[in-house]
Order: sequence, then structure tokens, then C-alpha cells
Amino acid sequence: MKKAHKYSELIILYEKKGLHQKALQVLLDQSTKANSPLKGHERTVQYLQRLGVENLGMIFEFSPWVLKICPEDGLKIFTEDLTEVETLPRERVLGFLREGFRELAV
Repeated sequence: MKKAHKYSELIILYEKKGLHQKALQVLLDQSTKANSPLKGHERTVQYLQRLGVENLGMIFEFSPWVLKICPEDGLKIFTEDLTEVETLPRERVLGFLREGFRELAV
């Protein structure tokens, strides 16, 4: 799929198989490619929002690049009105933000 530049389909495949690390790496790699359909941070934000508390470590691993380039959208990873987001442990999220993004932690 990579050779055919079917990155969107690859993301879906990885997600269905629970290979979130691989999916997020593809999203990160493609985010800066000028002609990629996955250019930008929006798909990464959406993906991270769906991961839920059982993948909190991965959320903390892949959210910093979004928080750095677009803090407002990066915060949506932790504040959107979605069940998976609302069940994230608030104290741990606040600690994560205070540690690396003090200016965003209210």
C-alpha cells in the first residue's frame, strides 16, 4: 500500500488491526509531505481522540508535535466532546500538559 501511495487505506488497516503505533507514525510522516492527502495535523488529532484511556501512553507520545505546531487543535485531543476523550484521566492529562506545555495547562 505504501508503494501505491494508499496511505489513507493503510491507516484504516492499521487501525482495524490495532496497530496504532504504525498508523500514527504514517500520519506523522505524511503530515509534512506537500502532496499527501494526509498533510497537516487534522487526521492525527482525530485518530488520537479515538484511542481512549487504554492507549494513553500513545496519546502522550504522539500529541506533542500537534501541540507544538497548533496548540488550539492539540488541546482538542484532550477536550473534545467524545466519550473516548471524556474518559481520559484528567489528573494525568493535566500533569502531561504541565510537564511539557505549561502555557496550555490552565
